[in-house]
Amino acid sequence: MFTELKSQLNDLAPQTLQQLLLDKSIRQTNDGYIQFPGQSLQTQFQETMNFLKSPDTLSLNWDDVCILGQTIDGDYLAGDQNETTFFIPSSLLADDTEIHQMSVIDALIALETGKLDSAIISKFN
Repeated sequence: MFTELKSQLNDLAPQTLQQLLLDKSIRQTNDGYIQFPGQSLQTQFQETMNFLKSPDTLSLNWDDVCILGQTIDGDYLAGDQNETTFFIPSSLLADDTEIHQMSVIDALIALETGKLDSAIISKFN
């Protein structure tokens, strides 16, 4: 699914992918593992960050990061303009957050094809 979507993107920005998912009414992966609720997830993420705020949780300014999806386990999928993808655990623990030097669409393709291992976000189909 994501290989086909990548060919329809004008750029690799996560916001562009988010808009394409909305335009095509794609709200989840084929197996339902990752949900794509749109902009409301950004607000939810900020509220959760404020609620769980501690020295061990994420405290960076996430305004430049697009929170794109959430797994059924509550973990987050995010990306920035520098083609960096973040897999953020539902606990928001900074030490457990995975950073991958690839665009979100490429990370989704790698997960979908089984070429990316993650302790946070499982492979899906």
